[in-house]
Amino acid sequence: MPKNKFQDVIYTIIMASVMVYGMVAYNIVLNTGSMQNWAFLAVFHEWPIMTVIAILLELVFVGKLAMKVAFRLVNPREASQTSIMLAISAASVWLMCPCMSFFATLLFKDSHNAQFFAIWVQTTSRWHCCGSSLQPVRWCAAFSVCCSERTQTSPLRRRWSRFNL
Repeated sequence: MPKNKFQDVIYTIIMASVMVYGMVAYNIVLNTGSMQNWAFLAVFHEWPIMTVIAILLELVFVGKLAMKVAFRLVNPREASQTSIMLAISAASVWLMCPCMSFFATLLFKDSHNAQFFAIWVQTTSRWHCCGSSLQPVRWCAAFSVCCSERTQTSPLRRRWSRFNL
């Protein structure tokens, strides 16, 4: 994990580039209904602008907010490094999914009409229904419960016990 701001920026650039490539490729496959070789090159139509948006969102807005959300889930003084890392990752995914879907809807879908909100919700729900934003939260909860040296009555264990992890 990054130790200073320079490392954070480089890490963000690398991760955003790879994640945006994968997400755009996934959306192309969903929209066309099949995976074909041309889809891997078609990604580069949307990839540059979406990568810049993802980097800016992460560095300016989502990174700071994800830390606040994550530290509400786990106590950084008591939790293991794995729990903290998973909590931050889960919060980042949970926040980036709707934000990136908003910009994709605005820029690349024919949504400049009264149906913008409905199209954005549909685009966002593709990721939420697939579990991409919920799965890291489950992992975070599992690691927090299993890897933490807290007692069985800790607030975090009580909070996540309803998920039967």
